[in-house]
Amino acid sequence: ATVGEPTEAERERFQAAVNRMEGQG
Repeated sequence: ATVGEPTEAERERFQAAVNRMEGQG
């Protein structure tokens, strides 16, 4: 992976965090 490119696991964690924030919106 290149510098700054998230791994698939990091992408999943990020998406989960976004989903939680949107759910609280």
